[in-house]
Amino acid sequence: MPTEAELQAENARLRDELNAARRAPQAGAVDAGVVRGEQAAPERWQQWDQTKQSEMATAALHRESAAQAYGQWNQLRGSPLVEQFLASRPGVYNAEEQAWIRRHPSYSVDPAFQSRIAAEYNAAQAEGFRPGSAALVARMDRVAAGMGVAADHGLAPMLSGTLLATARSSFDAIHPERGGVSTPEEVSRWWHEQRHSPAAARIRENWLVAEDDKSRW
Repeated sequence: MPTEAELQAENARLRDELNAARRAPQAGAVDAGVVRGEQAAPERWQQWDQTKQSEMATAALHRESAAQAYGQWNQLRGSPLVEQFLASRPGVYNAEEQAWIRRHPSYSVDPAFQSRIAAEYNAAQAEGFRPGSAALVARMDRVAAGMGVAADHGLAPMLSGTLLATARSSFDAIHPERGGVSTPEEVSRWWHEQRHSPAAARIRENWLVAEDDKSRW
């Protein structure tokens, strides 16, 4: 298949031949129709040539666009599956939903979990929960926690001061066998886990629903 450069060179050669034929001296009388036909031929060629040039330019743009799209998708091969899942579904999930899915990457690979969450999400909206609201997000957090699906809430922040003292008091009460001996690191990790436990998710959901109700009524 000829390249674009070869096609352009061939087009230029044919144009030169036509122009040379037009300039060549003609012997004898010539019918007006022949003259018109002669004049029209290069014009038709020029129109065709312009069309082909436009088509080649369009094809080049499409090829470049396809190459860019391929490169973008190819780069996603090395991304986490949850990012591949979201990238392949543009416009399907709003910002809050995307953030929730990133915290629960199982959603992108577990059809059963995905189906259950979708059903709960639709049911919650039917009850009056607003899409993207903190109350609805809390409801989904509670459902996921109740299913035992691990969520990625990031690393536990290191506690200090009054908050560390409060958390350590609760930790010591639950672990009397430790005799009140605990490090800030393990207390911080334990507190972080408790903040995202099913029980905490339900409490947060109930509180946010109440706040949401006050703003609606």
